[in-house]
Amino acid sequence: MKSVVFICILLYSISSFGQELKHYAKNKALEKANKALPVYHVIDYTLIEGSQNITVNEEGLYVRSDSTLLTGIVYLYLTTSDDPESVYGWSNGIIINGKKEGGWIKKIYAKRKKSVLVQEMNYKNGLLDGDFCVYDIHGNTLPLINNPLITILTTSSLKNGNGVYMDFYYENGALKEYGQIKHGKKIGQWHLYDKQGNVLKVETYDNGFCINY
Repeated sequence: MKSVVFICILLYSISSFGQELKHYAKNKALEKANKALPVYHVIDYTLIEGSQNITVNEEGLYVRSDSTLLTGIVYLYLTTSDDPESVYGWSNGIIINGKKEGGWIKKIYAKRKKSVLVQEMNYKNGLLDGDFCVYDIHGNTLPLINNPLITILTTSSLKNGNGVYMDFYYENGALKEYGQIKHGKKIGQWHLYDKQGNVLKVETYDNGFCINY
């Protein structure tokens, strides 16, 4: 029988949301195809705090409270602050031996608090590998190109954690951030923009560490 793990703090938090979250996140197809795997529901900021049963260690691996590598289906609730009531969406996929594997999705609560798909990606051995797709809340693939003859099917493509990473404001499709990753870590200059397209800041990274001083 599939072992389903519901973290107590999340149960309490979601029950207090009222109309904000009416249901737990659910990926029926993924769970049906992987019935032998346990299911975990986790709030993102607790991965660092270690206040739940799952954390991320210094090597970037997902581990359980006994320090063993995590294997299972994970629903990671996304927040804007260290407050469970600030949940704005969730990402979901499989973790094998502490590393993300296969297809992952990201959804946000947009249309009358219903979850809307905004990202699809693939991981191999914990690194982004393959097509990386970003969508606005209307289902259009970003970036939008004002040419009826051009159909964009993917946002970018990465190989073994190397390539261009872009994310957008899902409501209006404006570019939010842009930069290069190498072996899964940020490198070089990263540009961050506001919803009107103005540059908010430019950060320089070396092996995943921001070196702006």
